[in-house]
Amino acid sequence: MPPTSGGGRGSGGANDDGAAATAKHDVLAQLASGATELSVCRKRSTANDLRALADALKTNSSLKKLAICYNGLGVDSARALADALNINTSLIKLDLTYTGLGDDSVRALADALKTN
Repeated sequence: MPPTSGGGRGSGGANDDGAAATAKHDVLAQLASGATELSVCRKRSTANDLRALADALKTNSSLKKLAICYNGLGVDSARALADALNINTSLIKLDLTYTGLGDDSVRALADALKTN
């Protein structure tokens, strides 16, 4: 996804919604095109964005490295990601730096990664 610049959350109104939809589409397109590395760090991804990413990971077999750092990853998003990682066997590196995950979420993700 292209880097974001300037302004805080919600500073652009409707334009932010369009930019967010484009960024989400770009991420999913990269996965579909066979990307081996993907970063959504500092993209202010929503829970819906992260669930869509998790759903895409279920059928992806090319991605090796995924960075989700500096995004608030809630319990539901972490569960969706863990479910996807139980299915996906290609991912070998997952960067969750500064996602605010609790111990239970981290354990669930670690258990899911054991299959990769």
